Amino acid sequence: MAVAVIRTVILYIIIVFAVRVTGKRQIGQLSPTELVITLMLSELAVLPMEDMQKPLLAGVIPIFVLVIVEFFVSAVVLKSIRLRRILNGRPMPIIENGRINQQNMKKIKLSLDELAEELRILGSYDIETVSEAVMETNGQMSIVLKEDYEPLCKDNMKAKKEERKVPAVVISDGEIQKEGLLKAGIDKEQLKSILQKNGCSSAKEVFYMTSKAKNSYFIVKKEKKQ
Repeated sequence: MAVAVIRTVILYIIIVFAVRVTGKRQIGQLSPTELVITLMLSELAVLPMEDMQKPLLAGVIPIFVLVIVEFFVSAVVLKSIRLRRILNGRPMPIIENGRINQQNMKKIKLSLDELAEELRILGSYDIETVSEAVMETNGQMSIVLKEDYEPLCKDNMKAKKEERKVPAVVISDGEIQKEGLLKAGIDKEQLKSILQKNGCSSAKEVFYMTSKAKNSYFIVKKEKKQ
């Protein structure tokens, strides 16, 4: 009995350490790769606890291998937008300009009841009040309310009437996003001119750029290596 308790405590400490160093979040916020790693860690920890005949290292070594694999995958995904989209998918627009995108709902198997439930969780009890809704890659939904239904605050009391939209991502980590260009209504030559006006010679110098409306851009330059 004492051996079983000691083995369990050791595995508990190792799993807590593994989860902490790999930066795990709440289950609802995990990416597909993170969810797989989390499930595998729990399975590997159970085996040595169930079978006392198996050496403790039979569970410990695979756990540390998974931690190393997770670090490697995270580093590669951080640098590669293409691989990030393959592994984690893309955000899926569900409501665009106040209209429900029925094709996208079918793709992710989202029913109207589930859509209404997600909106209620986010504080909107009427689909008609929503301008934009996006299903994020972690399964959570983000929404932008129509201007008439936005909570009243100092900023929007004086704001001009304008269409409420999710900003288009034009540049992500130095790479131009074709979909973002199309949504922003600009071409590469216009983008080059915009970047030059903001002190950037090329997209490679930009960490993040979005376009919310015509002639309205948000640009974050890459930090210079020290």
